[in-house]
Amino acid sequence: MENLEALTEIVQRKQSTLSAVRRQCLHLCELGGDSSARTAWGCVAEICHAVEQYSNAPNDGEDFDWTPFYYDVQYRSAWSSDFTGWDISDSGVECEILLAGGGPTVRLYCELDGYSGSGQYRVDHSHACATQSLDLREGMREFDTGSSLENYGILCDALELYILNVASYVQEY
Repeated sequence: MENLEALTEIVQRKQSTLSAVRRQCLHLCELGGDSSARTAWGCVAEICHAVEQYSNAPNDGEDFDWTPFYYDVQYRSAWSSDFTGWDISDSGVECEILLAGGGPTVRLYCELDGYSGSGQYRVDHSHACATQSLDLREGMREFDTGSSLENYGILCDALELYILNVASYVQEY
């Protein structure tokens, strides 16, 4: 998985930026709008934390346990939890990763592109029947330090690395 290795290398090089992005997500978690948006920013901060741990894990993260960092993963048609019959390199595989449930609910929706990448994803949060997506770019724009474009870029790299690892991890176990 060439893309996975390249993303891991980027995250390792940009460790300080990823730490700053995590702090910004935690800041937005404390000061964000409604409770579901705050919970969603907290989940994104946890993803950054998981990716930091993974990128510093021994053996290139080979034995890293992703299970503490998600509640459920479903895929493709009918959002099945049966992970047989597809591979993360299949184009058009849709995933839904449940990050928080019970109210508010936070889900990471993604579509794998068939080249070991996740070209499209969004973080949705809902509470009391209303569902909204986080504006990740705007959240990174509120940063005090660094380039908002660089911060948004490393956040996107971290999310993609998380998606690819969780999707493949679930298939292996």
